[in-house]
Amino acid sequence: MEQSLPLLSQTAEDDTQYLDIELEKASQRQESTSSKVIRYLLFAVSLLHSALPRFLQIGGLNPRKDRQHSTAWLDALRGYAACVVVKFHVHEGFSHREFFHFPIIHAFEAGRGSVVIFFVISGYVLSVRMLKMIRARNSAQLLGSLASATFRRWLRLYAPTAFATLLLALAMQMGWSSHEELRQPTLYQQLSHWVMDTIYASDPFHNIMGWWVDPVYRTEYLFQMWTIPIEFRGSMALFLFVLACCKLSTRGRMIACWMLIIACYRWQVVYVACFLAGLFIADISLSYPPDQLQKLLQLPQNQLDADVTPPGRRWQWRTIAHQSGFILMFIMGLFLLSIPEDTGINGPFPFQYISRLTPSYYVKLADEYFWLSIGAILLVLALEYSPILQAPLKWSFSLYLGEISFGIYATHVLMKYTIYENWLRPWQQNHLGDSIWADCLVGTIIFLFIFASGDYFTRVDTRIVAFGRWLQSKTFEEWE
Repeated sequence: MEQSLPLLSQTAEDDTQYLDIELEKASQRQESTSSKVIRYLLFAVSLLHSALPRFLQIGGLNPRKDRQHSTAWLDALRGYAACVVVKFHVHEGFSHREFFHFPIIHAFEAGRGSVVIFFVISGYVLSVRMLKMIRARNSAQLLGSLASATFRRWLRLYAPTAFATLLLALAMQMGWSSHEELRQPTLYQQLSHWVMDTIYASDPFHNIMGWWVDPVYRTEYLFQMWTIPIEFRGSMALFLFVLACCKLSTRGRMIACWMLIIACYRWQVVYVACFLAGLFIADISLSYPPDQLQKLLQLPQNQLDADVTPPGRRWQWRTIAHQSGFILMFIMGLFLLSIPEDTGINGPFPFQYISRLTPSYYVKLADEYFWLSIGAILLVLALEYSPILQAPLKWSFSLYLGEISFGIYATHVLMKYTIYENWLRPWQQNHLGDSIWADCLVGTIIFLFIFASGDYFTRVDTRIVAFGRWLQSKTFEEWE
């Protein structure tokens, strides 16, 4: 009996330790279950957050490092130009007000000038890397770049167009579109019609005019995509010029470029002139970098004495005059971009006099693009050399618009047919009327929808670009 007490005590102690271990395991199981639930919740929140358009995400408008390149401001300009096209096509609430038809103001309301800006930007962006290779006399890289750009260009332009038209075809089939002219009785017939339309509208050898004329060569589903064949043809003309003139000196290449630009204006091939003008702006910016003057003005502090101050001041005044010249060029560009569709014959002063300067050999509807193209060239050149004017294009929101610019352009008519004409416009007419404040409210709402659709479209477009690069990597052979 005397030895039984320690035995009983030891058993109780073992039981206590066992209970502690079980409680610890239960606690661990509970913590493991809780951590799994938390992880699932965090994953769901992260998934929902990433599913939102970037402008609604936390920090979504912060510039991406892979997008911060020297031509990012051109993408931003393309984004704002796309917004002008949206205003022109979708929300026409301001168009009937006389104020928006005044010179310069009309440039922010009419869409055709923005389309011409697209062509100048494309010429710049497509050529600047090749021009650097030419200046470095790197023939191997230049050949590879030309081959890659030419090989992927058709897919880059027409595959996103096919996807955008497919979305509208499906919306028509489901009865979501206000325009039902192309709606077919069955889904199979709708898809068959879409396939045939895609084949027709992606013909790279079809005759194109280069300006809007009804009827114009395009897909039947999205009328704004009439510019895609022009983008493709202009790109091919640009690549051919780079190939033909890559062995010329820099001065010889610039002279040849301007000779061809003048010839294109005479031949009424204005869109090719815009592409080549974009190449010229890129070429001249490589010869005379825009930041060169800024670097020269950054004199060391120990040099700012009485002997060097007067020259420094003279240089500053010269820089002010230099920048003022580009600001005036920018204003002139906006003025020409605001020219009416009839080139000002019935427009406000002084457009009546501008129309008399149009070359007599230009056919009707092409004469408008003569002035629009000159305005677009002046605008891009002024922005290239004016840090003051270029600064707003480097804001986070501007860079974001640049990233989704093609998505905005490709989907805004889809949003017009499905959201604006079916819901927003009737709601405005029934409840708000046609006041300017009602137009602003409805315009803001439809722009948010278009930004969202452009954001999602850009995600698909990024995959298309990646597919093109993958296809190239699988089909191209390595040359020594």
